[in-house]
Amino acid sequence: MKSSVIRHLFLAVVLALGIGGSALAVSPPIYLSDLPGDTVQAFGITGNGTTDERARLAALPSGRRYFFRSGTYRVSSSLSLNPQAEWHFSPGALIKPDSGVTVILPPSASPGLFKIIDLSAGGKVTFSGGGPLRPEWWGAAGNNSTDDRAAIQAAIDSTTGPALIGYSKSSYYIGNTATGLVINRAGVVFVGAGSYSNGPSTPTSIIRYAGSGAALKINVSSTNYVDGVVIKDMAFHGSEAINGPKQGARGIVVGNATAAIKSAQIILDNVFLTGFQNEGLNCTSSQLSQYYNVNASYNGVGVLFDYTAAGGNTVNHFSGLKCRFNSGEGFYVRSHAAVLNVDGLISEGNGKEGIKIDNPGNTNFHNISINHYESELNNQAAGRQSGQFDININMGTGRYITDLSINDVYITTAGPSHPSGNRGIYVNNWFPGNTIIQGVHLITGSNVAEGAPTYQSAAVTGSYGTLTGNGWFKLSGSRDRSYWTIDATADVQISSREGLDLIDGSATDTIADKIRMGMNYIWFDNAGKLRTGTTAPTTTASRDTTGSVVGALSNPTGTDRFTIERTDSTYSLKVLRTGVGGVGYSIGDTAYIAGGNLLIKDEPLQTATIWQNKDGAQALFLDSLNKRLGAGLASGTPKSTLESGGSFGAKTKTITASDSPYTAGDEYTILVNATDGPVSITVPASNTITGREYRVKKIDSTANVVTVNRSGADTFDGATSKTITGQYHVLMFTVAAGLHLWKQGAP
Repeated sequence: MKSSVIRHLFLAVVLALGIGGSALAVSPPIYLSDLPGDTVQAFGITGNGTTDERARLAALPSGRRYFFRSGTYRVSSSLSLNPQAEWHFSPGALIKPDSGVTVILPPSASPGLFKIIDLSAGGKVTFSGGGPLRPEWWGAAGNNSTDDRAAIQAAIDSTTGPALIGYSKSSYYIGNTATGLVINRAGVVFVGAGSYSNGPSTPTSIIRYAGSGAALKINVSSTNYVDGVVIKDMAFHGSEAINGPKQGARGIVVGNATAAIKSAQIILDNVFLTGFQNEGLNCTSSQLSQYYNVNASYNGVGVLFDYTAAGGNTVNHFSGLKCRFNSGEGFYVRSHAAVLNVDGLISEGNGKEGIKIDNPGNTNFHNISINHYESELNNQAAGRQSGQFDININMGTGRYITDLSINDVYITTAGPSHPSGNRGIYVNNWFPGNTIIQGVHLITGSNVAEGAPTYQSAAVTGSYGTLTGNGWFKLSGSRDRSYWTIDATADVQISSREGLDLIDGSATDTIADKIRMGMNYIWFDNAGKLRTGTTAPTTTASRDTTGSVVGALSNPTGTDRFTIERTDSTYSLKVLRTGVGGVGYSIGDTAYIAGGNLLIKDEPLQTATIWQNKDGAQALFLDSLNKRLGAGLASGTPKSTLESGGSFGAKTKTITASDSPYTAGDEYTILVNATDGPVSITVPASNTITGREYRVKKIDSTANVVTVNRSGADTFDGATSKTITGQYHVLMFTVAAGLHLWKQGAP
């Protein structure tokens, strides 16, 4: 059954039970002067707390209006008040059944919002129908200090059929007990008085729990289902104030860890869970249930799908979920069987991951989808400000989630509290798990707080996410480049808008990876083998076309060949020329890529054009025999160590008094504007910049002096410093085992 159909069915049941809007109506207190009618005392009923009133109450005729004065009305055997009469209660009027006795009040009973039931003798009072039951009738004070547990539980247990419990705009306190409220049968509905004016998730009816169990447990036994339970417009607090000291252990627990059957068709709608030491919402065995507009914030964990050997959760739907500022995880799944849909989740400022799915029970999960996820600065706990993942899905080796889908994700991982930034998504999902991740927007950078977030644009390993396992993965990056660390032995399909970096995360994986293009593949593995075609590589480099040279690459004529191979730790890639002759394009006999550098070894030493433009003209010429390099030469070989066939440029820097003292850097010319005051320049030690030349020129007309100082024991041809006093005067010197002057003075 689709979730919307289930929700509409439940809401129809709720409406049928008497909810007529966001707030529940209640009768005002009735006094004898308010309406015409008879007091029960007129018929010999005393209300003195000791006389048995049962017979006289049963004998009252139909069609009349009766009033109970303040007093206690003892009933010694079970009784149903006449439904053909109206029954009204003055404040202080109490029905008190003896032990084992049940008194049934008809729909025509109209109590006010005060206590009318005394169960101190061990009896029971229930209602045969009509509007909502009020905990106040059993003595709930709703003043945030009196322990109202017994009164509320009595209201829940007052009937074996459906029960609508209506709560006032009050805070109901449940003291430091191991057991809070318990719903252990079908058809119980909690409805609050509505929400504050600032919208959903701020209900005005509050249950505050300070005990070691759960504020509310929707319980099952090994033989008893609990279904059709609705909690609407209610808040459950484990502390006296939001973000105050946590007192209660848990908010709402759905299911029983020792029962094999599940709580079914549970609805939470506009429920606020805050201030609990452990979980705001704990689903131990929840089935076919809907959770709408649940706000689980400032708890130990926001929402937990808990692992139990007997329990498990199947077919659950969340919509409009908020998990904010919990000290642990925001949304944590560690027990799941099949079909979990989260549509609209906001996770912010949690101590650990925004979403975490793991597998302590070592079982397989089925069908999990997360849609429209917004996250900001999770992993706030100590030591978690860098390198953590916002979404962490780790099924363990050999375990999987079939059909895992994550769509439309916005994750902010860096800001003032996370200066180094965290990472986006980690997925470890094994065969035959299928994973689809698309629409990922990863916002990083320390300027997030200033309102100008930057999207990931640098190659940070795993900045979008990490995938491991041998499931089938489909990834779609929608913003800038996609950066995924991948250690997967099955198919990975990836699309990206502006570029793609792939990193195979396993150093021991010997299974060839492949990139499919049409019906062919590019294969690569960790043994240094590369192949194009339809089969995995068996040699260093190869392709699947007729006439190819296996293990080598050939030039257009097939006479000069180059073997590509992976060598030792010194060189990560080696290109070896193995044939000589013919017309081919060569880069020397051996080329290496080592430590990020390209090394070309020419054997025997010879001259060679090493770069041409598209028209064949020389761009860069290397004379390896004479160790000469030419750039832009019209023709021929360079005659000097470095020869340019065109212009020459060098760096120029302008400094002022605000830069003083200034240490000379890699510039060739330093222009000094000393208008605002004298300027001091220090030349680095000659042994650190040997061979460098400097030109220092004063460009202002003031009398302020420019002083150029040595470092260490260096001298300017014997002087420790030089000054420039005149406008446009120049100091030129060369660095070589000291500072050697070429020019000082006017141009």
